Amino acid sequence: MKRLFVGIVFIAIATSLLGGVSALYSDTEWALSQSEAGLLELYIEGGALSQPLMSPGVPVVFPVTIKNVGTIPLHFHVSAYVSGDLADVVEITPIPDDNLPPGGFTTVPVEFSLPENVHSRLKGKTGELHVTVRADQTGDTVGFTDEKTVVVPIQAAAPAPRIMIVHPKEGEVCDEILIKAHYKDSFSNGKVTFSLDSFLTETEMFNEYGKMFNEYGKMYTYILDTNLYPNGPYTLYVKGVDAIGQEAIDSVDIEICN
Repeated sequence: MKRLFVGIVFIAIATSLLGGVSALYSDTEWALSQSEAGLLELYIEGGALSQPLMSPGVPVVFPVTIKNVGTIPLHFHVSAYVSGDLADVVEITPIPDDNLPPGGFTTVPVEFSLPENVHSRLKGKTGELHVTVRADQTGDTVGFTDEKTVVVPIQAAAPAPRIMIVHPKEGEVCDEILIKAHYKDSFSNGKVTFSLDSFLTETEMFNEYGKMFNEYGKMYTYILDTNLYPNGPYTLYVKGVDAIGQEAIDSVDIEICN
């Protein structure tokens, strides 16, 4: 029994020692390889989109600058995908692999677009473009790797809003102004404002049924008290802004005569 116990202790000690040597060897091997090969390190930076909104069939380019900030040559591969409402719709052009020497850099144009026949329900929808750059050691099938990702928000365009001043007419002389404007956009939460030269900052207008909207648009009105302003010529501006920031502006020249 005593011999059996001693044997078990011996096996346990031997196993522990072998495990320690194995771990030490692995660490040493990694350190030597890293020292001999040098440092593999990648840096990427995204630029500005070529246009802020995506229109069907019109490519958008997202430039990504890739830098080799390590001490050895690297080979890189670029991949991209879209998340959010546009995840399964946006088409991304494949990007070829390339190499970079230490200290080298390049700018890769990541091109993507909405298909020509995109459904109208995607107007104004948003998503995120994820671009990942993976680098490995050139000429070494084992080598080290590095990976970085940059994300940029994207949005589908919608037809620009339309606005038209119905009243007053061009050149009218007014002692009280009933401002009426017809406005239409692709969303239900647009905002219509008016201004009178530099005397009046933008003031919100309302339609007769509140801020409701249908496919035909709405008539917005506002009664302006001209007694608050000196007599003379003015330019009346009316502006509509849709949910994604697109604007429509109309104007008329009038004269106030109190």
